[in-house]
Amino acid sequence: PSLRVLGAGAPARLARELAWFEITGGTLLRAKERLRHDGAVLAVQAAEGRIDPAASERLVATCAALREDYPAEVLDAALAAAALAREALDLAAAAALIEPWARAEAVACGGRANLVRVGEERARQAAASGRWKDARRHLERADEIAGRMADQAERSGAQARIACLRAAVVADDATVSDDEARGAVAAAVGASDLVAEAARLAVAGAGAARHAHHALLRAAVRRQDEVVLAAYTDQRTAWCEGKEAPFAQIALLRAVALAAGDAPAAATLLADAAARLGGDQASPATRLAVAAATLAAIAHGLPDPGLAAQLTALRRRCPAATAAVEALERAATLLPDRHACLAEALPLLLR
Repeated sequence: PSLRVLGAGAPARLARELAWFEITGGTLLRAKERLRHDGAVLAVQAAEGRIDPAASERLVATCAALREDYPAEVLDAALAAAALAREALDLAAAAALIEPWARAEAVACGGRANLVRVGEERARQAAASGRWKDARRHLERADEIAGRMADQAERSGAQARIACLRAAVVADDATVSDDEARGAVAAAVGASDLVAEAARLAVAGAGAARHAHHALLRAAVRRQDEVVLAAYTDQRTAWCEGKEAPFAQIALLRAVALAAGDAPAAATLLADAAARLGGDQASPATRLAVAAATLAAIAHGLPDPGLAAQLTALRRRCPAATAAVEALERAATLLPDRHACLAEALPLLLR
């Protein structure tokens, strides 16, 4: 179950239970059970914001031992663990977990669909460390592999995911022009008129369209595209809603878009999105995204809801977040230069 649902203190309790199980019954575990156990240990540590290198090394070793016998299951476990490590801001552990598949062929991954997922994860890791060219290279390779997938539904789904992630990566890369960034968004949403598409997705961007909805809104907020944002916010009385991901992230972006014109509504959206994303139990990367959106809303006129306290709590819980927290603190000192502040803060939004 989600560690957030279990409430505060759940990761520590589960860590103690897993340690007790390792002592009393660890030697009796069969191969797949060992894989699940080691993955659970890392997941609990990631939820606490601190991954023990020994835990990630043990999972890497378990994956290496079982990779030939259970290629799909092992890769699935490695990808899940890598995503958790990335969310905990431990990029070294995240990279180590999928490094064995960096140059793998489809058969070693259990199929092309899994090989595409490796490319997506490597792109996310590269983007998290600001290596934009590497991120785009991984996405290009993933897109090439996806194009060779036999199943049309799987192929279309993979290509849509890649296009949305590419739009986020391109929007975050300061060396890319606004026109190129808009082109990446247009490819992700399948429409050349982004203004009209923003108005449409604001109302009808739920269900299968929710990822395109998020890609367009995130890029507009990231690039501060006032024309697209105006078309989007003009539809606020009819905004669509949803409980599935990434609607909590969409709420964060909506708060930034509304802050200049309706600060009380923006504050409500921020609080709701933060709660839906897990509050104090959210991953460090998610809490950084909430802080970045809060700072962006402050830059647009929202009264400060206590950002400094949020950053202090995050730094205390997750030392790996220190550099990002300091970047947000520096960004805050750039106000009232809003554009400079947002250039520092907005790359921390979730992709």
